[in-house]
Amino acid sequence: MKVSRISVVGGGIGGLSAALALQHFGYRVSVFEQTRELREIGAGVVITPNAMHALNFLGVGERISKQAGPTEAYLIRHFQTGEVIKIRANGTDYVGRFGATYHQVHRADLHAALADALVRNDPNCVFLDHCFEALTQGSDHVVATFTNGKTYASDVLIGCDGGASKVRACVFGDEVVNYTGQVAFRALLPMSKVPPGVTKIPYAMFVGLNRALLHYPLRHRTVMNVIGMAREPSWQAHLGNQTNGTSVRSRKRSFLSFVRGCLLGTASSICCIATRSWSNSGSDLGMKLINPASKRPDLTASNCSKLGAG
Repeated sequence: MKVSRISVVGGGIGGLSAALALQHFGYRVSVFEQTRELREIGAGVVITPNAMHALNFLGVGERISKQAGPTEAYLIRHFQTGEVIKIRANGTDYVGRFGATYHQVHRADLHAALADALVRNDPNCVFLDHCFEALTQGSDHVVATFTNGKTYASDVLIGCDGGASKVRACVFGDEVVNYTGQVAFRALLPMSKVPPGVTKIPYAMFVGLNRALLHYPLRHRTVMNVIGMAREPSWQAHLGNQTNGTSVRSRKRSFLSFVRGCLLGTASSICCIATRSWSNSGSDLGMKLINPASKRPDLTASNCSKLGAG
């Protein structure tokens, strides 16, 4: 079968990356995004050298490097004492070993770079306000139906619509995703609110039993990204505001409890970030954050093993 038209459901980082790569090889690609605006939310993301190779191939690596700024070596520290366990190489040290740099970037910057490159290649390839509903397959084509009543036919359809993928459910059945037992607290803080003791050594990971806390700056040290990871026996997605059932807005007391339990002797400076930056006027995080803090589970789908079949 000759493939010329490819539909990508989902306009996130995965969907845009797939579409941009397909454009590179000469395919006509249409991206269908359920929101009314093509934009990314969230916090920081680590771009390792192998990912930088991919971004360079897609033509956006230089832009990402400039927006992220240089990455210094970061410290891995003991969760109780703050003792330095290991020093990880800085971004430029990776070039000699792996042929590409290492960066921490804001997800929105990465998403915007991919979107701009995609639309520059084809200004009419993105369809907003298209929430995927169902698909039907023929012998040589697939038809996608959206909740707005529109349908589109293509030779191939690729589902990039997240952990709660409707495309996957249509192909393999609507199976419940599995909670892996790990959650992550995420927040972005203005660097002006971060205590000097933290900004002096801005790249650090504190590791402890069943939990870790990582902080690093973004956008040339104008924003601090904070991530707390922990094991929890259950995921209660009904708490707070949900995003696709996999993220809730976290509460200040929940995060502070996590940090204090994690860092113990070194907790005061990290807790100071929270108390300076998160409003005391409400119970929810995010009153003075650049982005509302969230608590997100690590999920896998039981039918992911089937993706290589057929």
